[in-house]
Amino acid sequence: ADRLGCDPQTRFHVPPNTKLWIALLQRGNCTFKEKILRAASHNATAVVIYDNVTKDEAVTMTHQ
Repeated sequence: ADRLGCDPQTRFHVPPNTKLWIALLQRGNCTFKEKILRAASHNATAVVIYDNVTKDEAVTMTHQ
């Protein structure tokens, strides 16, 4: 699986018979918007983007 969610061919592993699911994607290689739109196109209920560098901070993103 593409943990970054940037590749147009990204496949999300969603358990069978699941209607609500959250995409967990690593930060990097493309914009937050691209990641969110890619997950949304696969019917993700929400998206969590994590940083692979140890930091104790959170970034709040708004979606238009």
